[in-house]
Amino acid sequence: MEAKSPSLRKNPSRETCEGIIRRILMTEVLEKGKNEHFRTAADFMKYFESLYPASDALTKQVQRAIRSLNTVSYTHLTLPTIR
Repeated sequence: MEAKSPSLRKNPSRETCEGIIRRILMTEVLEKGKNEHFRTAADFMKYFESLYPASDALTKQVQRAIRSLNTVSYTHLTLPTIR
């Protein structure tokens, strides 16, 4: 039996967008120590458009995911300093 890989649908679900956004933000924080670049849905669109066909529906889905994640602010994440 073949292992199923996640399929890239025409329009990802909000939950899929949230997961991708979380991974992008965590990578940003781990590499740079804080989130310097990703603040709005527009900042994420270049990445999403490299995975999915560009469309108004994709933009709206990414905006919904950002709004959904706004309960926890990721824009000011920093790593703790070790003293």
